[in-house]
Amino acid sequence: MKRIIFLVSSVFILLYLFGCSTETTNETATIEKKENNNKKTESASTEVATEQEVKVISCFKGSNSVDASFEVLKEAYKRIGIKLEREFFPGQRALEKSNAGETDGETMRIKGLEKDYPNLVIVDEPVYEVDFFAIVKDKKFEVNGPESLRPYNLGYVRGILFIENMIKGMNFEAVPDGNSLVKKIDAGRTDVGIMSREDSLKVLKDTGLDLTILEPPIQTLSLYHYLNKDNAYLVEKVTTKLKEMKSDGTWEKIIKKYE
Repeated sequence: MKRIIFLVSSVFILLYLFGCSTETTNETATIEKKENNNKKTESASTEVATEQEVKVISCFKGSNSVDASFEVLKEAYKRIGIKLEREFFPGQRALEKSNAGETDGETMRIKGLEKDYPNLVIVDEPVYEVDFFAIVKDKKFEVNGPESLRPYNLGYVRGILFIENMIKGMNFEAVPDGNSLVKKIDAGRTDVGIMSREDSLKVLKDTGLDLTILEPPIQTLSLYHYLNKDNAYLVEKVTTKLKEMKSDGTWEKIIKKYE
């Protein structure tokens, strides 16, 4: 009889221990599952926080047209899920940086730039249309293309290759920025300055100088965004978004803010 009671007690003890072990295993499995789920959630959150690509392009200061172009490009890149930023350099230095791959590209430049800077790839949809004007103090003459500027002592902001090419062979001097240019015109050290209307209005407002912008424009030019060749995979996407922005009115809306 004692043996039977002992056996029955042993069975109950084993059942109890097995049950506790199973429950503990289940609890451990549940905790591990929760921890794994939490890790997955944390990992997913980290991926979302870091997944946005960032590109930095070269830019030069003191230009309304450059600021307008950058804002256009910023919106275009936003539409393809990329955050666009910029670094400021003098005009020529900006080109050297982007061509060397130290920045991801150029904000806006003339077409054909890749001939002299082989590491740059053009986004073949104009980001900006710019009219270049003659800015004078006392000189009055009929503006009829670049040749009408030949008799004068000319000035322009260093690094704008289009102007350099346009007045090649003429008497000119490059200056660091627009403010310096209009001050030289006002002082009589430069006869004619060459700038876009937007940039001219900005620097005249900043300096308070009373100069004249002669009509009509010397020349009208389309300007293009460039990417370093390492970012060539973005060319088609950015081109598509620029065209889309022109169709839906966004491009014009941004440009008008800077006129």
